[in-house]
Amino acid sequence: MKFVFKKFFLLLILSLISSLMFATPASIEKISTESTGDKLQVAVILSQSVKYHYFLLTTPDRLVVDFDDTKPIAIPLPNLSGTPWIRQFRAASNTPKKQRMVFELTEPIKATLTLAPIAKTEDWRLNIELQPSSTTMIKTAASSPAPLPDLAAADPAKATPATKTADAYLATTDCVSIVIDPGHGGSDPGAIGRHLTKEKNVTLAISRYLSDMINHTPGMCAYMTRSGDYFVSLRGRLDLARKKSADIFISIHADMFKNTAARGATVFALSQRGATSEAARWIAHSENVSNFLDIGETAEKDKDLQSVLMDISQNETINRSLILGKNVLINLDEVSKLHHTIVEQAGFVVLKSPDIPSILVETGFLSNVYEEAQLTQSDYQKKIATAIYRGIMKYSEQYSLPAKQAKK
Repeated sequence: MKFVFKKFFLLLILSLISSLMFATPASIEKISTESTGDKLQVAVILSQSVKYHYFLLTTPDRLVVDFDDTKPIAIPLPNLSGTPWIRQFRAASNTPKKQRMVFELTEPIKATLTLAPIAKTEDWRLNIELQPSSTTMIKTAASSPAPLPDLAAADPAKATPATKTADAYLATTDCVSIVIDPGHGGSDPGAIGRHLTKEKNVTLAISRYLSDMINHTPGMCAYMTRSGDYFVSLRGRLDLARKKSADIFISIHADMFKNTAARGATVFALSQRGATSEAARWIAHSENVSNFLDIGETAEKDKDLQSVLMDISQNETINRSLILGKNVLINLDEVSKLHHTIVEQAGFVVLKSPDIPSILVETGFLSNVYEEAQLTQSDYQKKIATAIYRGIMKYSEQYSLPAKQAKK
């Protein structure tokens, strides 16, 4: 009887969670515009009320509006290029359930956003009033949620906060965080080539070039799991990624194989089997799971429920990792021979963060004398780093992270 009750309770909890997770998202039904003097009114008609966030960015000037729990926009967008101070208006999915609108501007503006129901219908209207101005964005609609900058796109150093809440958010958020992991180090040299080239030195050199490119990209910050020749455990590398709230994790390696003719770069994401074993490890540490999933006390005590929730989250992370890996692989193909033309999957420990898109890049084979010589040359190391950087930037465009070129 006790077993039947527990099973019933678990099914009830899963049903409640499913109803929340799979609630019908809103849809954007229409976008209309009207110009009055130097003001532009943009009316976004929604099928239901939604939470939205908005913020201003500079260099270049942009207004970003995010819609939570909203279907991809399936209607034509108005052409706003006729407005002198709007360069372009675009929209895309930020995540599968979040849509983003971006107004690319030629000068600073003032923006007022108001969300309200439309009389005698179930629809809601988000009214966006734009006007050229050097003043900051203001919020006037009491019914609209407090706007918070989205870490996935904001350049906090240059963003204009909308409210004190946004100020507090920016005080604890520096930038989009990318953790770069130079493989091996210290007492662990990694692969050693015929001419005694050590993998730990190659990976550190490439990682430094990549880190420099990212740190010269506004709104993005690179953190290295090691900045010198010392040992860091695999778990220590994962812990640092979590400590830095990593949005992306890139592990850099150089391969070794008994066949000295083997050549080319390979990109790995986590395998489903590796994900399953990591979910089990996390579930064994219930505090980690409850903090990560933000679940209640009852759910925290139920290992079956934790497993279901972890699988949902980690499958999405693996999918994003595969997209990131594909973008990196496409760019590596322009500077290096590829050992595998698709993203491989394996159970590498450093790829096992349940919520951080993670890839491992094997930059070449030190067991191949030709590639060993290449991997010791700074120009080639820069090319590899640039290819990885471009892959990150392409992924950033797809998920609305900053997509700017590194400074020369």
